[in-house]
Amino acid sequence: MDRPSRRISRPWEPSAKQTMDAMSAAQQFIATLSPEERADHKLLVSLLEGQTDVFETLDAAAEYYRALSLLVEDAEERLTRLRKKRDKAHESCQKIADAAELPDKLERPLYLAGYDKDRPKAHIVDESLLPRDVLRPDVRDITARLKRGEPVPGAILNNPGSRHFVLRFA
Repeated sequence: MDRPSRRISRPWEPSAKQTMDAMSAAQQFIATLSPEERADHKLLVSLLEGQTDVFETLDAAAEYYRALSLLVEDAEERLTRLRKKRDKAHESCQKIADAAELPDKLERPLYLAGYDKDRPKAHIVDESLLPRDVLRPDVRDITARLKRGEPVPGAILNNPGSRHFVLRFA
């Protein structure tokens, strides 16, 4: 899927000192203004822009924030794609291991492959059926109750003893 390129220029990141200096200069300048001048927001902005560098610093900080936000968004998209590729690769390994009827544990020079048993874990089927003493679905508490044999309406225990394929790298 083609998407427009988001070329990010190298924005200027105001230092903490520059930020504090700009804020201090703005506050000192505002203190010299009359109440009427402070109340007129257009005049206040115009005076601050002409007499201080507060807006230059604010603009730089905002541009820097925008650039970082775009970088984070791109990184999250890349991470999502990489996780999908990783999961496909794991699925391929599992299919190969299943087809080859590998034993429960297999040692290879770079990794260990095998099957682990799933631990019993509660699955919430219908949250509205959970007992009143369960304030929020605490899966660990519900799992413990189900393992003790207590009925918990709205929850079931997974299929304990089922297996899943595992790769461990040295």
